[in-house]
Amino acid sequence: MAALVALACCNRGIRPLDAAPLQLEAIDLSTNIHSLLPTDVQDNQHPELYTVKSLSIQVDTAYTGYPEERRPKWLEYRAVSYTRRDTMLYFGDFGFNVPNFVTALDGRLMVVNGTLMQVSDAQSEAFVRFMNQKYGQAVKSTGEFLSFFDVHTWTLGDRLIKYCQIYENDNGALRITIDADKKPVAGGEKQRPHYKGFLFVISRAYADQVVGKMNTGDLLFCQ
Repeated sequence: MAALVALACCNRGIRPLDAAPLQLEAIDLSTNIHSLLPTDVQDNQHPELYTVKSLSIQVDTAYTGYPEERRPKWLEYRAVSYTRRDTMLYFGDFGFNVPNFVTALDGRLMVVNGTLMQVSDAQSEAFVRFMNQKYGQAVKSTGEFLSFFDVHTWTLGDRLIKYCQIYENDNGALRITIDADKKPVAGGEKQRPHYKGFLFVISRAYADQVVGKMNTGDLLFCQ
């Protein structure tokens, strides 16, 4: 899916991710991850893997300290395979393709990330304008990973919301299209440089622990 998607949706309640897209705008951050990823989407042979439609999510533990004295900090549920055809999350009427989660060790949500695999400047500007009109002017800062990028931050009660747009040049990657049975039906087309959009909803109770301190996948853009 190559654009921010406008779609009216009135259900703001928490439902499993395989039952309905996750509504981020009013998400209850006290939600346990297993409400979103129940055991029936967990792989029987590989319990660290969850399958939701064409999406595969892998859970890993993040640690602090040196190997001889390290201790667990949090759990990261990261998408390891996905498709642009699915819209797994919404914020208002704006849709995102790929979900990632960070949870406390007890499963409580710390960070929810929605990534849009391809976005234009105009679409990002529309989302920031929507947020500014509804929640007030964002605080703008600069993030850095390989290059500099703008980060827009809104502070809302019990949460921070961050949005950034990142230029990605993955000319070396090949695009492969799969069918509903996960069988390749087309492939060999190289990806063109494009922008990706990253949205983060962060519990303020954990913000000091996680913002700018994650270093894997899409989560490292939470700065």
